[in-house]
Amino acid sequence: MSAVDLDGRTAELRWLATYRLPGPRPVAPIAPAWSFVDDPSAWNAVWSVVRRHRIVGLLHTAYLDGAVALAEDQAAQLTSTHLDWCISMLGLERRLLEVVDAFERAGLELIVLKGTAVAHLDYPDPAMRMFGDNDVLVHPDQVQPALELLGDLGYHRPKAGASADFDRRFGKGATLRGPLGDELDVHRNLLFGTFGFALDIDELCASTTTFALGGRELPALTVEMRLLHSCYHAALGDPDPRLNALRDIAQQARSDAYDPALVRDIAERWQATAVLVRGLGLVRELLGVRDLGALSHVSERYPSRAYERRAVASYVGANRSFAAKVRASLPFLPWRERARFLRWVLLPSKEFVTTRGSRPGWPWMRRGLRSLRKGSR
Repeated sequence: MSAVDLDGRTAELRWLATYRLPGPRPVAPIAPAWSFVDDPSAWNAVWSVVRRHRIVGLLHTAYLDGAVALAEDQAAQLTSTHLDWCISMLGLERRLLEVVDAFERAGLELIVLKGTAVAHLDYPDPAMRMFGDNDVLVHPDQVQPALELLGDLGYHRPKAGASADFDRRFGKGATLRGPLGDELDVHRNLLFGTFGFALDIDELCASTTTFALGGRELPALTVEMRLLHSCYHAALGDPDPRLNALRDIAQQARSDAYDPALVRDIAERWQATAVLVRGLGLVRELLGVRDLGALSHVSERYPSRAYERRAVASYVGANRSFAAKVRASLPFLPWRERARFLRWVLLPSKEFVTTRGSRPGWPWMRRGLRSLRKGSR
């Protein structure tokens, strides 16, 4: 990953991204400390990577531990930025509690996903794990009433969905903006298309634990499900995943609180073994973490099938696109659902098309058919 290979500092950045990781250290510590005191140009370059990959909390922890030496102005910059992040995250947590209260009053259920839950459940100090929005999982049957309730709370959806029925049956969810400009992602699935169609949403929604926040116990996914979700996010979210996404996988895989056999069983039943293998492989390759606890033996040579390789490539390959995801999704859908899925993709709601700067009706359908035909050759 080119973003990590910075002026020959790959080893140091790996060390930072795995700082305080449970178990044996994958990278030798820097002795006596990683110092930037007399090297402001190196600090500026590394600081850019740290912010982009959202590992400010790890750097701040290493600095407080004395493992990183900084000049006075560098320390002030780090401390100020980390404080800004923490204030922002506290604001997000406060708004999350307001949403949880509103859901409870309305008889609706949600599960807290990603940054907030991971920071509190998987890290020794939540301030080590930065996050910039709230993510919640809502069962498909409750997506529409949940969106209506959030609308009453001042949240709006900048981009319309294909249709209410599409949201319930096939969509990943909706990204909402709150009255204070905060982002809330309402998921009905962990990802759109392909592997998302193969996972068991009822099982996912039933696999919960809790964490304490603001004097409340909030529902979150079990550690096995969080680990799989981290693999979905890192393996399929971006061709160059952030270091914090890879650290999540390493943090969870190094935990002694999960059942590795259950992780493998769920991945196999959900046709997601290729995703698990890729997620763990990225941690080995980019973080240098070879010891992944009980999952260390998961084969890097998993004999993935052609449709799985196409599915992965539709997210992170050179020709990734929405049309590629649609084509790669079909093998994961029952035959009776494929025509309905394609119909909604080719003929979505007028609002869906116009909020994306296109013309609805035949122009959108013609463009979609052209994209689908192009990729099938």
